[in-house]
Amino acid sequence: MKSIGYYIIQTMFLFTGITAFCQQMDGYNEKQPAADQGNGYYLNPVIPGNYGDPSIVRVEKDYYMAFSRGNGFIIWHSRDLINWKPVVKHIFKGGYSMIWAVDLQYFNGKFHLYMPINNYPGKNQRAFGNFVSISEKPEGPWSDPVNLELPVPDVEGYSAIDPGFIQTPEGKKYLYVNKGFVAELNKEGTKAIGILRKVYDGWQYPGDWNVECMCLESPKLFRKDG
Repeated sequence: MKSIGYYIIQTMFLFTGITAFCQQMDGYNEKQPAADQGNGYYLNPVIPGNYGDPSIVRVEKDYYMAFSRGNGFIIWHSRDLINWKPVVKHIFKGGYSMIWAVDLQYFNGKFHLYMPINNYPGKNQRAFGNFVSISEKPEGPWSDPVNLELPVPDVEGYSAIDPGFIQTPEGKKYLYVNKGFVAELNKEGTKAIGILRKVYDGWQYPGDWNVECMCLESPKLFRKDG
């Protein structure tokens, strides 16, 4: 028969394991395994754990990567895209929850985090609303979510999700969402000033491919070479 001490020790190991797992799931465990091998090589994954839908932005020599987390978000920092450390874990108060694929951007000297939110104050019948939170520094303080007031097209069952921001060299700002829709934003990037227009139908892959659906989701846009 095992002693009481044995079970206490086993329970301590279990608790320690659960704590470490929860920290990893929470995205704020600074003692995660290092991807950098210190010899010019690195191992995948660079950030192990539950980190879906990452969004990354470069500001001069610094890289910042954001992940949604239930009723808030987490931002990590790196200088080389291999060694990452958490900068901030931000929680929104006042009834905001079920935040999904975020899009982190930097313009007008400020960080902008675009995000679809399922539960929010004053919610109408649509499943999601699209918001932006703004900060001068990645560690905050971050503003309360600002409703972009996207005019969602009257399509049965459609709700705009997975925002993807882009700005033209002339400074015009646009927000792309799922199913190939886009709306122009004001110069501050905080309000839609046009209707959602369908501008992309997606690539028509071969009909005999076994796929779940024709899911045009999570658009991320970059300007390169003009």
